[in-house]
Amino acid sequence: MDRHQIKITEGYVKNKRSKGVTFFAAYFTMSAAMSLYQSLAGFKMLDWQGYYSLVMSMALLIIATSLFQMKEWSRKGIIYYNIVSTMIGIALVPIILNKIADDPAMNSNKISADSYRQTLQLGMILADVIMVALTAGVIYFFTRPAVKGQFKPEEATEERSGTEQ
Repeated sequence: MDRHQIKITEGYVKNKRSKGVTFFAAYFTMSAAMSLYQSLAGFKMLDWQGYYSLVMSMALLIIATSLFQMKEWSRKGIIYYNIVSTMIGIALVPIILNKIADDPAMNSNKISADSYRQTLQLGMILADVIMVALTAGVIYFFTRPAVKGQFKPEEATEERSGTEQ
């Protein structure tokens, strides 16, 4: 029995969450709850981005709460969720960039349009780099053998009471 397992009196072994798994489960649960709240607060005026956000935040909430229960599918789900959301996020960068750059209200400093667009591009590239780094960190964490072992169900070990039948 390793350090992430606790012995239960009924004769089976239950896995104990490490602090890292608990941290990520809490972080993703809070993130999903806030995103879901924002999506539902503006539900009457949702466009395709709002529906995307609503669906993704509901999926994340289900996956993240299952991380607390140490379900193996939630470990795999959080990896796949991060990969998909990062790929979609990177693909949406040009759309978001053009939407912001074409809005005169966003350029409050009245700098030239080209300079403004370049500044936005640098900011979006930095955001992409940070997003990829965070996703890589989550994937690395949840694919480590020590973490994977916490999610694997252990075989029940029956204790004999001393009488043989």
